[in-house]
Amino acid sequence: MKIRINRDLITDRMNMLALHERAIVQRTQIPQSQFRQARQSGELDGHTSLSQLHRLATELGVRLTDLLDPPEAAAPQQEVPGPANDRGGVETLIPILVSATNMVSLAHAARVLGWSRDHMDAVLAAVPAALHGTGLRLHHVNGRAKVMSTDSPGRAVAYAIGCLQTMAAGLNLAQARTLRRIVNGETVFHRNIGKEEKLTLGALKNMGCIELDDMAQYRPTSDLALALPDLT
Repeated sequence: MKIRINRDLITDRMNMLALHERAIVQRTQIPQSQFRQARQSGELDGHTSLSQLHRLATELGVRLTDLLDPPEAAAPQQEVPGPANDRGGVETLIPILVSATNMVSLAHAARVLGWSRDHMDAVLAAVPAALHGTGLRLHHVNGRAKVMSTDSPGRAVAYAIGCLQTMAAGLNLAQARTLRRIVNGETVFHRNIGKEEKLTLGALKNMGCIELDDMAQYRPTSDLALALPDLT
């Protein structure tokens, strides 16, 4: 038994979000050989669990139904660019350009979103006006783009970016456990820790969740509620 998946969607999302095969395999627990074969054949081994498929869809930022149901060939629909259409496109494009780690390929983004090149150009042209006054700017070069902070962002902008990245990606298990320890007052020192824990603490620090005190011990920041609004 095989599970049919949309291999073009996987390729497009990996290219658009600069996702690496090894990272996806580690997070989904799908064997690398099976995942690589699935990207070529469009079929996963029937023993792949539902939780693994859910994790794969989450990593790609798509719905599970979209991942499992390859779109049928259909005649392309003519888009009608206009102010209202562009506004909706801006609301879709900006979160992608903010949360992506690297520059996003606009060609791949347009393909995934089902936009024509003209519509992508029109939406991209409307982004700077939408970002005005936010402390963010559009960086666009050689067919790739990303929304970045200005040269001297204020604290509110920096935390807003951290908040968006946190809500988009979520905490992994190691980060959640470490953050719970710190919030509960357990001693977590910066010195004498392993490489993996350093990476975990660094990620939490970049999200605006924790900071170092005078004793080189991590503690929650006063703005933790802003960086993680769902934390109570």
